[in-house]
Amino acid sequence: MALPVRNAECLPCAKRARTEPLQAGRPSSPPESPGCGHRRVTASGGSLVPPHGSQGASSGSGEPLARNDFAARDYASSLPADLLDLIFSRLPVSFHGTCALVCRHWYSHLPGIRLRITGWLKQHPLLQSFASYSLAKAFPQRIAPWLASQQCRHLPLLQLLYQDWVEQAGPGAQECVMVPGAQRAARWLTAGVLYSLHQQWRRVAPLELTPAVIEAPPVRVTRTCFSDSGLFLALNGRLSPQMASMLRLYGWRDGRWCSESLLRPSPQPVRFFFFHSLMGSEKLITVHESQQILSWSRDPAGWYPASVYSHRPPGRIVDVVPALHGDLVSKTETGRRGMQQFLFSCYLDSCQSWDHTRSCDYHKPDAMTLRCDQLVLAVSEGVRTGGRRSIHIWKPGLDGGAPTRWACRVSALWTRTPVLSLSLSPDGSHVLGLMKDRQRLHLWAIDGQCRLQPKLTLPGEPAIPLRTLARSHLFSHDSQHLAIPVSLGRIQLWERTPAGGWQRAGTLSAAASHMPERSLERCLLSHDGQALIRVTDREPALWHKTAEGHWQPAQEPFVVMGRTLTPVLGPFMLLLWGPAWVTASGHEGVVKIHSPDSFNCCVIQACWSAGAKIQAAEASPDALSLALVDHNGALTLLQVSSRSCATGVQRQPMAAGGMPPVSQALVRGMEPSGGFPP
Repeated sequence: MALPVRNAECLPCAKRARTEPLQAGRPSSPPESPGCGHRRVTASGGSLVPPHGSQGASSGSGEPLARNDFAARDYASSLPADLLDLIFSRLPVSFHGTCALVCRHWYSHLPGIRLRITGWLKQHPLLQSFASYSLAKAFPQRIAPWLASQQCRHLPLLQLLYQDWVEQAGPGAQECVMVPGAQRAARWLTAGVLYSLHQQWRRVAPLELTPAVIEAPPVRVTRTCFSDSGLFLALNGRLSPQMASMLRLYGWRDGRWCSESLLRPSPQPVRFFFFHSLMGSEKLITVHESQQILSWSRDPAGWYPASVYSHRPPGRIVDVVPALHGDLVSKTETGRRGMQQFLFSCYLDSCQSWDHTRSCDYHKPDAMTLRCDQLVLAVSEGVRTGGRRSIHIWKPGLDGGAPTRWACRVSALWTRTPVLSLSLSPDGSHVLGLMKDRQRLHLWAIDGQCRLQPKLTLPGEPAIPLRTLARSHLFSHDSQHLAIPVSLGRIQLWERTPAGGWQRAGTLSAAASHMPERSLERCLLSHDGQALIRVTDREPALWHKTAEGHWQPAQEPFVVMGRTLTPVLGPFMLLLWGPAWVTASGHEGVVKIHSPDSFNCCVIQACWSAGAKIQAAEASPDALSLALVDHNGALTLLQVSSRSCATGVQRQPMAAGGMPPVSQALVRGMEPSGGFPP
């Protein structure tokens, strides 16, 4: 067995060990690299290689002596614990899994940090799969300095992971992480960054919000958007009251937001835009009034555009939504009354462009939802003439001959009532449908052929109080827990069984309020299913699950005024900081960051007043920047920094699950521009 012992004490061999995975097999020589003349010593100073002429020497043919075969095999299992610690400290975490295969002795001495990261990822099964590798690229510019200011004890490990990723990816590390051998390093670096940031947000020491310096700030802003790495900020704004609104780009350099150069600014106004990570590089997708979609890429000179798609009149692009692997799903109005076209644009890695060969026309669907790589439509076709209602599920790879091409599966609905709203579970395995009469709510499972299998039918009491499912989060992040409001004051809790079914897990009843409640705005279940918030037109209510498994209402009244948002990674990455959220309330725009500490107490980590009512807000994916827009359109950028003083920390009891995530549309303070709910 080729052991990495030599790599722990020999720097040339240590570098080679990072690029050569350990191979399991019968050793043909003692644990010494052929041709390497460096001496290896144990932690106690003894040599790991038997002296020349001893029983551990090899024969002239290079084969070990038969009587010493067992001794050669036993080198790995006999290494002392302090030497194993030294070996693991020199190897990136991405190689620890290979080392664990050597023997039970090695496995039992794996560093605790790897086990903690692995256990944390098991609690958030979808977190890393949706995480953007752009966080790896942004590590030295933003994340590492912030963790250093917080005195994060995991920073040396992250620096080792970053160095391992750079070595594996080679010269193209900053542009592409898909080089063979670099994916594993990038995956572990992303996991380490997420874990470290999550732990820092659970510290008791308070944080501080400070206004960030921005170059040539606009006087009025209508929309903001951070890139996945947090290194770039796009906004629609005016440099003066007389000028028209135009697209502005800023980049994070030297601790400030600096203007980015647009090599060919478009004369047409931008309707909406978003960042998209493709092959490790970030692109800005813009949709213009001229019904043109552009993709902006960055080089040292600035940002340059490339045409993605142009829609011909009299049609109009209603919305564009990014899917996984770089694909785009566009919804357009064709000009024919009641007709909408869905265009599926597949991203081609070879030529870095999009293929627009698949589209489908629909009469205006009753409801729709898109998550990851699944588009679900509720369609009513020819109902008056004997047609039936159905659910159409679009997904790439359904046709075996074209794994990247989008295809559709249709499941009939045996009901006369149309579907009002749809919602997909985070893992895409279930779809929730609210009927238009709001008398029933259906839960279907999506099988391997992308067809619906009925699971639950929940009647309202007397009606389902939700008007739409788009603004609520009824599934936990692992899709194992479900919360259904069956009336204005009652919420049923369900949990998934090992066999794939669903069983009742309790019912929550809201206490009578001194102010009568007329409507339920949203219902939000925490990522782990251990806490729930119910927001009505009057006030929100918070429940948490105790260690004994009982649900209890919060002891202190929890009042949120104005907009509520969470520092998150995006619509599919709401669990980066766990139960941490931001509130912006009142006419003075008081901004507070809340998060639980290590004692599971709710702590106000930071507080800042904008001086005006906040109209819209967004957090960067790394949660180190906040973009606030007040009712006058004035932009304020806040940076999260540490505070040396630990006084003034306010605490109140809080559940283990904490506050549930809020939809990205609510984070931005506005509803989606098109018919694709978050």
